[in-house]
Amino acid sequence: MAASMTPHLTTVSMAIRTYGSHGHRHAHRFAQFVLPITGSLEMDIAGKGARLTPGLAAFVAHDEPHAQSAQGLNRFLILDVDSESLSDRSLEQLTKQPFFNLSPAAEHLVHYLNHQSARPVESHHLQHWLPLFLDAVATHSGGAVPRLSALLDRLNARLERAWTVSEMAGFLGISPGRLHTLFRNELSTSPMAWLAERRLEHVRGWLTGTSLSIAEIAGRAGYSDQSALTRAFRSATDFTPGEYRRRWQQLESKKR
Repeated sequence: MAASMTPHLTTVSMAIRTYGSHGHRHAHRFAQFVLPITGSLEMDIAGKGARLTPGLAAFVAHDEPHAQSAQGLNRFLILDVDSESLSDRSLEQLTKQPFFNLSPAAEHLVHYLNHQSARPVESHHLQHWLPLFLDAVATHSGGAVPRLSALLDRLNARLERAWTVSEMAGFLGISPGRLHTLFRNELSTSPMAWLAERRLEHVRGWLTGTSLSIAEIAGRAGYSDQSALTRAFRSATDFTPGEYRRRWQQLESKKR
């Protein structure tokens, strides 16, 4: 997508949602971005289907029939956008290619907004955030990474496994060097960096959405022990897992 996606912006709203196993087919009068944070979501948009996982997002055009279903823990950032916020060309491109990869820049913007969601996000902040996100999407070409999609699904489903690059490459039947090239070209990152980010995303979801102990979360996310998780989590967020959970709980209690 090389075309600009930042014309005059009108209405945008944000929500954090989780999905269940049954979602009826429906449509709405606005455009919508479905941005994964944790977990996966099977989605059908006008007869085109894909499994959304962190890094693979979706766009639903206004009046476009769509349905979704999910199993297990999941968390998605949903942006409802006035269609006039997009240029005609961008709207046409996104409608034709409703499933797209998020560049590292776009993913960072999604993570930022996810962290801000602990408190009400002012509409004017969204108005400033959206052009940055659209530009990050526009400058990242490519679709659903068919060569890597099976591996990405496998990694998300087996985070607890002590994956190596050689094992990942073996899953696809290619060399480790070729795997690094695919990740660099398609996702602008390395296999282990991608896996590390997915693990942390799942950890955030388990900390805020479950009562699992931190030791249990460490095991589920593929860390050798709780101390290893704490080091990685503090490096990424400046909080220990316990501090992050307490902060979230305090912010949630203020909403009630």
